[in-house]
Amino acid sequence: MELAKVLPKGQITIPAAIRKKLDLKEGDKILFIEDGEGFRMFKASTRNLHGEGGAHVEKA
Repeated sequence: MELAKVLPKGQITIPAAIRKKLDLKEGDKILFIEDGEGFRMFKASTRNLHGEGGAHVEKA
């Protein structure tokens, strides 16, 4: 389990362990999907999000 604090402008810092696991780099896009109990966070491929074969996500 990891914890992040929401800053005044709504920003958070994704904990280093999660960034490493998802191979997140500066400028990467994150997709939030509501699942009925809360939200899930995924690394999103912007190329696929714009209509080329549907969304490709990597589970966090």
